[in-house]
Amino acid sequence: MKHRNRLIMSVLVVASLLVGCNIFDVLAPSESAADFIADGREALQESDYDAAIEAFTQAMEQDPTDARARWGLAKAYLRRSGYTSISIMTELSSFQTSTGTNNMLPFMDDPVENVNALYTGLIQANIHLKAIHDGEAWSLELDGAAVALDYTGTLAVQGILLFRDTNVDNQINEDDVNLGAFFDASGNLTFDPDQWASMSASDAQAMLNSAVDVIGESSDVLAGIYADLTGDSVGTGIDMDNLDEVISDLITGLYSYGATNP
Repeated sequence: MKHRNRLIMSVLVVASLLVGCNIFDVLAPSESAADFIADGREALQESDYDAAIEAFTQAMEQDPTDARARWGLAKAYLRRSGYTSISIMTELSSFQTSTGTNNMLPFMDDPVENVNALYTGLIQANIHLKAIHDGEAWSLELDGAAVALDYTGTLAVQGILLFRDTNVDNQINEDDVNLGAFFDASGNLTFDPDQWASMSASDAQAMLNSAVDVIGESSDVLAGIYADLTGDSVGTGIDMDNLDEVISDLITGLYSYGATNP
């Protein structure tokens, strides 16, 4: 038996020399998806979002169906932008579309650099939230309603921010028109008339269609969980009834501007 073990070791040493790798790398067990998820969660706790994204990405590459990796990526991308799902949901669900005065939509006045970080973070987060919501990834650890609630808010805010990504290139910068979207005193969605007039008809139509598509999907997701999460949602301070009204009023307003289903 000793001779056999020495023979096996000799073969491994020769093989490692031929392929140029370390024998200890050959013998050591590879890090599992669960290990990478643990690393990602630790990085999240330490607010090292780049490291969290790297770890969760490695976990997802090992097992694309593990919702824990997808969920971690969504959180890391969003937190790296300076926001959390709770912060954007709270702001969105407390917004009033009918106040008797012109009421600027959330994030319309935020600096371009900040709002672009949020927008790009939302786009990345929603890739992974969609995979979980659509059943492409799953985990018994996750609460499906909580995922759907986050997905509702992140989609709705991504749709709102399309009013600042007017050329629909997934970036908010100096190439875009800041439409200053708001609900007027009658509760109708409207835009700064001078800024609206500066857009070409094709750009305006593309922006409207993209916004109604994203916000419409948000409405569909909300409809699936609404009965279970009405009122003050699980003590988070999120007003579900008002959230539903805000999303519905946004869609109505977009159609009044000529949006169609893309």
